[in-house]
Amino acid sequence: MPEDAFTPGNAPPSSPRPARPSDVSIPSIAHEPDEDAVVPERLRVWTARTIWALIGAGVVGGLGGSCIGTTFAKIVQNTWGIALGLLSAVLGIGLGVMTAYRAVRRLPGTGQRVSNRDLPTKPTELPRRSASHFVSTSKTPPMPMPPRHVERLTGSKSAITCVAIAPDGRLALAGNREGRVILWDVQTGFELFSMPAYKSRATAVVFSPNGAIMAATGIDEKWKDDASSTVHVWDTATGQELRRIEIEKGLFSMCFLPDGRQVLLGGRDYLRVWELDGPSAVALVAITEQVFSNDQVRAVAVDAEGKMAMTGCHQSQDIWLVNLARAEKIRKLGGHTSGYFMFRKPTITSLAFSPDGLRAVSGCLDQTARVWNALTGECKLVFGGHRGFWGWRGVVGVAWLPDGKHALSASEDGTLRVWDVNTGQESRRYQHGGSIRCLGVTPDVRMAVTGGSDGVVRVFTLN
Repeated sequence: MPEDAFTPGNAPPSSPRPARPSDVSIPSIAHEPDEDAVVPERLRVWTARTIWALIGAGVVGGLGGSCIGTTFAKIVQNTWGIALGLLSAVLGIGLGVMTAYRAVRRLPGTGQRVSNRDLPTKPTELPRRSASHFVSTSKTPPMPMPPRHVERLTGSKSAITCVAIAPDGRLALAGNREGRVILWDVQTGFELFSMPAYKSRATAVVFSPNGAIMAATGIDEKWKDDASSTVHVWDTATGQELRRIEIEKGLFSMCFLPDGRQVLLGGRDYLRVWELDGPSAVALVAITEQVFSNDQVRAVAVDAEGKMAMTGCHQSQDIWLVNLARAEKIRKLGGHTSGYFMFRKPTITSLAFSPDGLRAVSGCLDQTARVWNALTGECKLVFGGHRGFWGWRGVVGVAWLPDGKHALSASEDGTLRVWDVNTGQESRRYQHGGSIRCLGVTPDVRMAVTGGSDGVVRVFTLN
C-alpha cells in the first residue's frame, strides 16, 4: 500500500464537530453584520483599469491572430491557407472578448454595493484519522440517527464517480474522477482513508455484506477506457491492503456476492466472477453478441441467493439476466432508449433486484427508471419524473426498498426519489443540493449516500 494512504493525526472527539472560525480574513467593509458597504474608490479604479487592460489584450490578441493568419495565408496560397488564417483571427478576437466578459462578470463595478453575506468563505478543513482509529463495521451496532438526517462529507476536489455505504451505516466510501479513493466516518464526518489508487477515474467502490472488507476498481490510464484495471481490496478495520487483482481490460462495475468471498466484475464485453482468495476468475460470461463490439458493462447486480445476476451495457443499452451457476445468459431485457440521446449514449447506469428476486429496477441516462419482471423480461412500469434542461437529467442510481412496494432512484437533477411500484407515483423526495453522479445504499436501505459532481458526498436516513 502506498505510504500516503493514511495521514497520521490525533483521534477526533466522539462529540459533534465544533464550529471553527473561517480561514478567510474579512475586510473592514464587512464588520457590520446587518449593513451593506460601498466598494472603496481605489477598488473601483483598479477594476476599471483591469477591465480596460483586458479589453486591450483582447484587441491585441485579435490583431495578432489576424496578422498570423494573413501571413499563413500568403505562405500557403490556397483555400486551406485562407481558411486557417481566418480561423486564427476569429480565435484571437474571441479569446480576448471572452476574457473581458468574464472579468466584467466577476469583478465589482462602479458604485456596486457588496454585502458581507456575499463575501466568499472557505470551509474548514477537517483533520484526518490514522489507521489506528478505524472503526470495525462488523462488530458495532447500527448508529442511531434522526429521520431525514443529512450528513455532508467533503474532501474530494473533483466529481464523485462511485460511492458506497457500509452495512451498519457508519462508514462511507467514494471514488472520484481523479482516481482517489476516500473513506469517511459518517458520524463525525472525519476522513479516515485517502489513497490515489488510479491514474484515471475510479469506476466502482463496494463493501462486503458484513462490512469487514471494502474494494475499489478503476482505470489505470487517462483517456483510455480500454486500458488495464486494478481491483484493490482492503481490510475495513485496519486499512491494510489484502489483495490486488489486475485485469487486462477496463472494469466499470463491481459488486460482492452474498457469501462475501466472491466479487462480480463488469468489464469490456465480459462479466467475471472472481474469488478473492483465488488466482483467477472462476467464471467468465461473454455479454455482447457482436464481434469487436467493445461494449462496456456499466452496471451489475446480484439477487439475494447469489444465483442470478443482471448486467447493463453502455453501447447497446441491453440488460441481460445471467445464470451464475451455469455461467450463461438467459434473457435480454430491452426497452430503454437506444442510440444517442442528447449527444450522449443512454447508458444503463444501475440495477437492483427486488427482495423476492422476481422483479428488478434499472436506471438509465434516458431520464427513466424501469421496473421489470425478471422471469419474463417484461417492462411493468416506467418512472419518468426525472426531467430537465436538454435531457441532461439521467438516472444514475436505483435501489429497492425492503417492503418490495417502493423503489428508489437518484438523478442528475439533484433529487433522490421514492416511487410506489404499484401506482408509479412519487412518494417522497430528497435534495442533494447539486447534480448527483452515483448512489449507494445499505442492504436494508435504511440509509443512502449520494455523490455529486461538486465532489460532495451526502448521507441520508430514509423514513
